[in-house]
Amino acid sequence: MKLRSGSILVIIGILAIACVGFFMFTMFTTVSSPTTMKLFMTKDSAKDSADQYSGVKTKLTLILLKADKVFGYYGDSLKGGRSVPLDETDKLIADGWQLFSKDSLIVLIKPSEEASYKATVDILDKMSIHKIEKFSMTDLNKQEREFLKTAE
Repeated sequence: MKLRSGSILVIIGILAIACVGFFMFTMFTTVSSPTTMKLFMTKDSAKDSADQYSGVKTKLTLILLKADKVFGYYGDSLKGGRSVPLDETDKLIADGWQLFSKDSLIVLIKPSEEASYKATVDILDKMSIHKIEKFSMTDLNKQEREFLKTAE
């Protein structure tokens, strides 16, 4: 079987189009890698982490509520706290820095059962954005649960 020069050019043309198509496809389609944030978890201790900061006066407690609301209070003064939208927690953190100092402020994050996963991730992002090194995520204590039930 003899190939004519015209048919060889057709085969070369088809191969060229296939190669160009393949390289264009691989060049313009990239696999995007997700961006991640480092999460540092403390080692389990014999004491419950909620009791660890019970006597600390330089703490800001952020209770994540439903509908992207946050209830924040300083020290152990639960009744002196206020409820703000999630995007206004920066003000709570800034007020905490004024009351105490940036180095002594400890933030306790306590998601309620109604809190969304997005709100939890957003508040952890805020810890990273504001470079808060001393923060802990714990469960609500009995006093906070009762206070939230009466506040509703």
